[in-house]
Amino acid sequence: MQINKKNPETKETNLVSSLMFRFLPYWPLFILLMLLCLSGAWLYLRYATPMYEADATVLIKDEKKGADESDMMEALNIPFGKKIVENETEVLRSRKLINEVVNKLHLYAQVFEEKNPKAVPAYTTSPVIIHAINPEALVEADKVYFSLKKSDSIIINNKAYPLNRWVTTPYGELKFEPNSALTNKETRLLFFQLYNPQQVTSSILANLKVESAGKLSTVVNLSLRDQVPARAEDVLNELIAAYNQSSIDDKNILAINTLSFIDNRLKTIEKELDSIEGHIQKYRSDKGVVDLGEQGKHFLESVGDNDRKLSEVNIQLAVLDQVEHYLNSNSQENGPAIIPSSLGLTDPTLNQLMEKLYQAEIEYQKLRTTTGGKNPLIEPVLNEIGELRPRILENVRSQRANLLVSKNNLASTNSSYNSVLNSLPQRERELTEISRQHTVKSSVYSFLLEKREQTAMSISSTTADLKVVDGAVSSTDPVSPKKPFAYMIAIFAALGLSIGGVSARELLSNKVLFRSDIESITKVPVAAEIVNTKKKDSLINTSSKVSFAAEQFRQLRTAIGLNHIPLQNSKKILVTSSIAGEGKSYICSNLAISLALASKKVVAVDLDIRSPKLSSMFNVSGKPGLAEFLEGKKGLDDIVCTTNYPNLYAIGAGNGAEDLRDLLLSSKLNDLLNRLITQFDYVIMDTAPIEPVTDAHVLSKYCDITLLIVRHSYTPKSIVQLFDNKNIQLLKNPYIVFNAVRPRGIFKGKYGYGYGYGYQSVYHEKKGKKSKKKKFQSLVEQN
Repeated sequence: MQINKKNPETKETNLVSSLMFRFLPYWPLFILLMLLCLSGAWLYLRYATPMYEADATVLIKDEKKGADESDMMEALNIPFGKKIVENETEVLRSRKLINEVVNKLHLYAQVFEEKNPKAVPAYTTSPVIIHAINPEALVEADKVYFSLKKSDSIIINNKAYPLNRWVTTPYGELKFEPNSALTNKETRLLFFQLYNPQQVTSSILANLKVESAGKLSTVVNLSLRDQVPARAEDVLNELIAAYNQSSIDDKNILAINTLSFIDNRLKTIEKELDSIEGHIQKYRSDKGVVDLGEQGKHFLESVGDNDRKLSEVNIQLAVLDQVEHYLNSNSQENGPAIIPSSLGLTDPTLNQLMEKLYQAEIEYQKLRTTTGGKNPLIEPVLNEIGELRPRILENVRSQRANLLVSKNNLASTNSSYNSVLNSLPQRERELTEISRQHTVKSSVYSFLLEKREQTAMSISSTTADLKVVDGAVSSTDPVSPKKPFAYMIAIFAALGLSIGGVSARELLSNKVLFRSDIESITKVPVAAEIVNTKKKDSLINTSSKVSFAAEQFRQLRTAIGLNHIPLQNSKKILVTSSIAGEGKSYICSNLAISLALASKKVVAVDLDIRSPKLSSMFNVSGKPGLAEFLEGKKGLDDIVCTTNYPNLYAIGAGNGAEDLRDLLLSSKLNDLLNRLITQFDYVIMDTAPIEPVTDAHVLSKYCDITLLIVRHSYTPKSIVQLFDNKNIQLLKNPYIVFNAVRPRGIFKGKYGYGYGYGYQSVYHEKKGKKSKKKKFQSLVEQN
């Protein structure tokens, strides 16, 4: 068994042919809409504001994704806020930084150059730069025209204002500075506009993108779209500079706070040392003490070591008191206070907890500044702060308890030393007491001086957390609007409108337009399609065997034969329609002529006694006809009339009474048809439409085949839907003839029928001679 497989190329060819068949006839509509849409795209590109894009790449130092350069700060036991890329991208987009950029670049006062068809920014070509002493208090102004008077003043509203001075204008305190970078001194029509800085900030934020290069990357890409490429570059570069400066300021504030704490402690220790040294000098002078001896020296070393430990304990207790006071009094609502240094504390856990607390408070302040107090991101930070404070307090109290025990132990040891001192001479003991205090204070003073120098070094060596990988560089061509994209959209819009319009016109029609419409709603087979022709091209006027009309009705005859009803057995053919005006008389007359041209003896009988159009077509109106025969007034030979066509005869409707319809039901009509079939090869009958009378149902039983006419773009689909009811089933061997099929499209007649199957013939008249050019083309059914 051989299986037929469809070739994919054939499917593609059929699809292309189907689309060409359906839409090519409307090519003028496609071209018109294409021109309109392309013109609209051209106008859009002409008047749309071109946007350029500047890009920059930076590297942020992230403790989780890259190297950490805070070792020096950690060595100094100074809390240091570390960076996270995700947070820093939000900081880069903060309104605070953008507003600083707006004020720094004076973007609240923008100069424009009047041109046709629209004004363009004069960011790089403006002769002046406008400053505002208080940008927030500016009066917004639109199109303030100005001109330069020589090079020392500017004219605004016929009033001169000097350059390089703060002047009072109707818009606020302004200063106009000459643009030293301007090279083009050409006189132009210029104006400036004043904006609220917050409005400009919002505009920049809407066009600014800050995105991480990847999940594990600390590289951040910045891009900004602007009308002026140079302005976009300046904004990005200034934004990076503002971010770096803000980061450096935060670090310096932290170091300065620590330095201030150390300086205060140094001043206190310095006063105590001065007092002790003065006391020693006075004691030596008063008592005459020079050398305490080897025993006193050994004792002094032991006692000094013990007292040094006691001093360290006291320092740690003092630091713990300050830490506890900080924890009990600090409020993150007012920003982080000056954090006491954990100098002298040996517990690493407390140092780590203090560092985490400071980082959390710095993070809270950044989020509160950049996102507002009600941002859900603040809640986790507040919770972390709330958890750290009790833990630090508990640690502080635990260490204090331990230090107090150590202090008591040292005090007890001192008591034992005091008992030894009692055995020494009073002078030596007093001097030892004073020297011990001096040694302790000197060691503390030296320690604080060392830490002070380290903190000062950290201030001078502070670096930014953001490294510029690529500076801002703008695109040479506009990124919006894009010409190819705009024209592509216009082309697709034109195609969509054209296809949508054509499809909607045909799909929304309630008339029969396609052969598929008939086949989808009725089971009555379609015998043939008859193309709409001009009256002069019908067989009645041409009588040509090779005409286009003759070819169509030859196809009709063939189609009837191919539908399993041989023509030789179909002697009697009834032609009717569902409603008037569908062309049944045209089909009947032309089918009769076509058979006659095929050397068949044919008689055409006009059974439409109400509207006998067939009689008029064959010029037998007014002559005796069917009515006279049924009334018995005339015989068969009297009513059969010759026509202008060989082998074709006609019987008119005649001139009978109004109740002649009842005679159609008599046996005389059947006798007439039987007698005619013995004398003629074919009897073609034209009867009244099915609606509203039933003549066709009555006469169909006398026939061999019934042709039901459906007219293109005329017969309602609702009528065709009724073809399968019992009334249509009463018709004998019904077949549908799709009549008056018209070409589709704007210029009809060049691209086939357009609505069904069949072929087309094209005829040309050239130099008075008829030359025939046939072209058979398979047409694809339209769905």
